[in-house]
Amino acid sequence: MKDAATMKGKQEEMNKIRRWILKSVSKATPETAVTLYSIKKFLDSKQNGLSINPETKLVMKRLTESGHLVKIDGNTLMAKIAQKTSSHQLRKAKVEAN
Repeated sequence: MKDAATMKGKQEEMNKIRRWILKSVSKATPETAVTLYSIKKFLDSKQNGLSINPETKLVMKRLTESGHLVKIDGNTLMAKIAQKTSSHQLRKAKVEAN
């Protein structure tokens, strides 16, 4: 039972790191793409020492591999996937309103 509680806590921690990383690059455009240093600085402002956490590197790698984040010339920004989902939600809301 202890292992299940530990796994749940670890998963919650990784989800929190994931949300913070996505929030740090949410307003970036291709012209103002965010560097890895600024993402680490943002994470450390949320929780001290979080940027050197091994889970942080794993979350960054998974977000890049899944296509949520895109690296351009060493800078990072959100992929168009996030924009598609928000436009899909808008279309769905318009259909429901009619």
